Amino acid sequence: MIASVLARAKILLIVSAQSALLLVAMQLIFVPFANAPRLLGPVSGYLTYSLYPLLLYLLLAVAHKVFNRLAVTNLGFAWRHLPAGAATGFLIGTLAALISVTLLALCFPEVSLGFSRQSGTFEEIGFLLANVWQTAFSEEFLFRGFLLLTLLHRGMRQHSAAIWSALIFAGVHFTVKPAWWLFSTAAAGILLGYLYLSSANIWAPVSCHLAINLVFGLINRDIFMQFNGAEDRLLALMISQCVVYLVVARFVILFYHPQVQAGMPELYSGGLPSG
Repeated sequence: MIASVLARAKILLIVSAQSALLLVAMQLIFVPFANAPRLLGPVSGYLTYSLYPLLLYLLLAVAHKVFNRLAVTNLGFAWRHLPAGAATGFLIGTLAALISVTLLALCFPEVSLGFSRQSGTFEEIGFLLANVWQTAFSEEFLFRGFLLLTLLHRGMRQHSAAIWSALIFAGVHFTVKPAWWLFSTAAAGILLGYLYLSSANIWAPVSCHLAINLVFGLINRDIFMQFNGAEDRLLALMISQCVVYLVVARFVILFYHPQVQAGMPELYSGGLPSG
């Protein structure tokens, strides 16, 4: 028992250190993109963000080759899977975000969700899209595309790897205020992890993450959608998000197919439960 705990702690320590190095490299890559709108102007600057995922892809390929001796193309990163994965993930993320705020509006009469008359300026929408684009790709490539898969590669079982990656994902967001928002972040991490494991497709959690951030970004800025009266119900909103994310994660597992593990044979020694 003690030996097993120590072995797991060693795996977590090593993989966390590797992930930290990858995070630093990602931050260095992002520096030119962060300054692009100011140097190139809004249109050209934000268009350059389309190159960011490609550079992250190349960086991740190097990281898996160096640390794990694995080819990234065999880990659910095939570009041919992008359309199906992106559509599935975006639909799941949009529904999860909208259901969580709708539940809050149904439970509390003073909270209302509706359409906003504000369309937002080009700069506001451009900044929001660039932010959710950068966050979705960088965090999913790091926490699911590298951290989660490396834990699996080093022998950790799927459920443990999904949970640990979600906890580390939440821990990195320690600056969030109030601190109990970390529970919602962890729940989202569990959903994103199981979505990746159940589909063997990195583009699904990337698009799901992007959709969640986009919906709440539009709501927070009153662009297209308004969420009135929620300021005094933030704790209830967090609980609603946790419940919805975990329930959706459970449905994701229900639709898991054993054939998925054939997509990443280097990692899978057993499948997720199908019911």
